[in-house]
Amino acid sequence: MIRFTIAIFFISALLYFVVQYGVSHAWFAAPSFQYEIVGFLALATLAFYIYLLKRISKKPEDFVSAFILTLVLRFLLFAGFMMTLIFIDKAGANSNALFFMVVYVIFTVTEVAFLYRKVMSVKSAK
Repeated sequence: MIRFTIAIFFISALLYFVVQYGVSHAWFAAPSFQYEIVGFLALATLAFYIYLLKRISKKPEDFVSAFILTLVLRFLLFAGFMMTLIFIDKAGANSNALFFMVVYVIFTVTEVAFLYRKVMSVKSAK
């Protein structure tokens, strides 16, 4: 779990620097909620990862149903978050939504990679 937390914080910092680099070279404008999006997605990803790790350790055979449950909860939570951002800043909705999707994919790929390793180690231990 420590490695995943370090990876998420490293990716968050990397995203910040990549956006700042792109903005300083005038490749694109910074999303108005850059920090909030990265922070929210990082914390939500950590929370869902911890929940799934606990479920794997208790009942590895329930992993698929637990993962699907987290997908539904993510959809509802993230939709509410994005709707809030859109209502607050209608002019920057496109850049915020695009940035949200990119960060979501990066964090999700990272989470799935870590979960895959964990699930395979649990299965091979049996």
